[in-house]
Amino acid sequence: MKKTPFIAIVIAACAVVIVYQFIRNAGLADKVEQLKQEVAGLRGDSPMNASGLSGIVTGKKASREKGEKSGVKDNQEAGTGATLRQILANPDPLTRIELLLAYVRGISKEDIPDALFALQESAPEWDPHMRMAVDLLLTRWGTMDAEGALAYTQNMKNRKRAGQASMQVLRVLASQDPEKAREWLATLTDNPEAKNGWMGHFYAGTVATEWVRQDPEAALAWANSLPESQRRGALGGALETIAATNPVQAAEFAMDLDPGKERSEVIGKIAESWAESAPQEALAWAMTLPGEDGESAIRQAISGWAEIDAAAAAAFVDAIPAEERSDSHIREVANRWASQEPAAAAQWLDSQPDGQGKTDAMGHVVWNWTNADPQAASAWLIEQPAGEARDRGIGALAKATFDSDPAAAVIWAADISDEQTRTASLERGVRGWLERDPEAARQWLNSTDAISAEEAQKFQEAPRREPGK
Repeated sequence: MKKTPFIAIVIAACAVVIVYQFIRNAGLADKVEQLKQEVAGLRGDSPMNASGLSGIVTGKKASREKGEKSGVKDNQEAGTGATLRQILANPDPLTRIELLLAYVRGISKEDIPDALFALQESAPEWDPHMRMAVDLLLTRWGTMDAEGALAYTQNMKNRKRAGQASMQVLRVLASQDPEKAREWLATLTDNPEAKNGWMGHFYAGTVATEWVRQDPEAALAWANSLPESQRRGALGGALETIAATNPVQAAEFAMDLDPGKERSEVIGKIAESWAESAPQEALAWAMTLPGEDGESAIRQAISGWAEIDAAAAAAFVDAIPAEERSDSHIREVANRWASQEPAAAAQWLDSQPDGQGKTDAMGHVVWNWTNADPQAASAWLIEQPAGEARDRGIGALAKATFDSDPAAAVIWAADISDEQTRTASLERGVRGWLERDPEAARQWLNSTDAISAEEAQKFQEAPRREPGK
């Protein structure tokens, strides 16, 4: 019998391996294609119906008993095995958002209350993706059953959260059926906060903001018919929404409102929004308006301009004769410039005429400058003449300095010229220092000549404040 050549055996073995690998690769290719389709579905790149999503994202299992809270926080996403907690803990922010969207798209309205409960255990309230998850769930619920969602939010014990949640659902309802949203708001007779407080103001604004996108005339007519506590919110929401894309039209609508404080406030908001894109046009319009309307529009237009180009807004104010410059013009430019370039804002403020506007802006400018460059801010402040404006600046510098150097903060406070302001600022600083580092504070009090011996003794003898008081 002939022996099989060794080379033939090797060739046969290689052929088997190649065939196996080909089959395996074909299977992997199918799996890769399947994964690509699933990822496309998560990202919204390909259409996916509700039944398809339910295969990827599920709520609690049908076998779980109603009201069982231990399983709520483990609400599973079948395709990935991710819980809400795991989604929010995902280190990739983009993936986190994609998973949240997929989770919300696939959840049933019956499971949303449990998911909202689970979120409370998954992340702190200030976490932006936690807030996004809450808003997405409420939006989903609002599209499926707005009345049920609103009934749930109105019964929440935490009134602040209840208001925020209701507004999110109400926004969805108003985008789908503004008439029904209006009717819901009108039925809240048993909720005094919704009729008279901040909640009513924002509820009305939420409805108007969505309604005006569909029918501006109807939305504004409804807003004008509301009681005062809701009318301001509705008018502001509607006209500011229009102003974002068509300020000229918003201005025309605003002038049809009844004269008064509400109209002036709305006109000011329109001018501010307009000035952020076309400041010269906004100011040209503002200067054609008489009385309170014109004052509000010019002030807010300058404010909006300073937000995007403070130096240009400052040049505009400088062109106004000093005796005609409004305190509000100086204050608006300086305040906004201070958050961008505090040193430049301080130098400009130095050139402005004395008055309440300069005094009001001084604290904001110095506080921002101290946080950016405390030595430069201190050197500039030393050169300022004694008076209310300098006192305001010293108070701001002392506050900004206290955390890093309480001794310097207290020494600065002692240099305030107004006796009442000086005493109040010193008391806050010294007592705060005594609570933080009593030994260092007492050592300073016993050796300093920045304050009198009587004041030092008084501060040491004063009873310490109890926590929370």
